[in-house]
Amino acid sequence: MPEKMTTIQIQPDTKVPVEDVLSGIASLNTPELEDFFQKVSQVLAERKAPHLSSSEAELLQKINTGYPVEMAGRYEYLSTQKDKRALSPVEQQELVKITDNFEILDTERLESLLKLAHFRDISLEDLLKKLKQPSPSK
Repeated sequence: MPEKMTTIQIQPDTKVPVEDVLSGIASLNTPELEDFFQKVSQVLAERKAPHLSSSEAELLQKINTGYPVEMAGRYEYLSTQKDKRALSPVEQQELVKITDNFEILDTERLESLLKLAHFRDISLEDLLKKLKQPSPSK
């Protein structure tokens, strides 16, 4: 028996296979994909906790936002080049700049986690367990 294909209802009479939706998403350019991901993250945050205040939902969105795709890809490439000892001085500077940006994003994420923990009146460790997030110490 063939496997049932998951579909997404776009309009009352329009259903599209998930594979087709993913194919369309894959064709987006990087900024469009990042914008789409932000919107999906917001929908997911709201669905996981529809009773949240807008402040909590905003904090959760910030917490669940990953690194920009293009920046993460470039970081991976430069890190690989560094491991091969094939990094030019310009690439070394770029790697340092990307790493600095990641540290800023991580700091903002941690600040959002701390605000949410305070808002919920629980410890950061308890919040991380509830959110199933890795502890900053790990």
